[in-house]
Amino acid sequence: QENRTETTAVPQHGNQPISPEEKTPSRKPQEINSPQAVCSPSLKHLVALKRIQRLEDQLTESQVRQGMSKYLPRAARPGLEERGLKPDEELKQTRAELQEFTEVNRQQKEKLQKNLLALEELKATQIKMESKMIEARDLHRQLDHLRFLSKFMAEKEEQLEKQLADLRDQHQQELHEERQRRKEVEEQLEALRKELEIAKRKTIGAEDFKCAKENWIQTEI
Repeated sequence: QENRTETTAVPQHGNQPISPEEKTPSRKPQEINSPQAVCSPSLKHLVALKRIQRLEDQLTESQVRQGMSKYLPRAARPGLEERGLKPDEELKQTRAELQEFTEVNRQQKEKLQKNLLALEELKATQIKMESKMIEARDLHRQLDHLRFLSKFMAEKEEQLEKQLADLRDQHQQELHEERQRRKEVEEQLEALRKELEIAKRKTIGAEDFKCAKENWIQTEI
């Protein structure tokens, strides 16, 4: 089998011929998955990644090297030789790429986790803002109601002040009229007193004259 592998034409980069075995479509699955089909660097890289992921959990370091030497026969070595790499170096490079991919994935997960936390904080902040907005709207409605009450009370106070001013004016007018009436009554009383005094004087004078006349008559007799 090894001699057959060495003599089988392997597709290289360029316009090299392909062996009849590779052209035959009725190959068995074992031949399709054989290392001879893994000649392209990209396919070989994917196969190596899958095998490393499967073998890392089961094999030790030496077993990994043996597995890589087993799955990378001479038919696949030209691709390594073109890049100047050996199977061990290819394994190291693959591991390095895998570690780099894992690190990038970890960083992306951390970034995603940070974004999720930031999103949760943003949602919490939004909920708080909505609560504050609801509270602000309630306070605004209360303020409008208080403004309405204040305006109503101001109008009512203005009406009461106007009524009070009217009552004051009416009271002042009534006081003035009362004073006028008192003055008139006092003047009338004063006039009546004077008339009464005059009448008294006249009455006293008539009586005195009568008494004097009677005295004179008696004297003459």
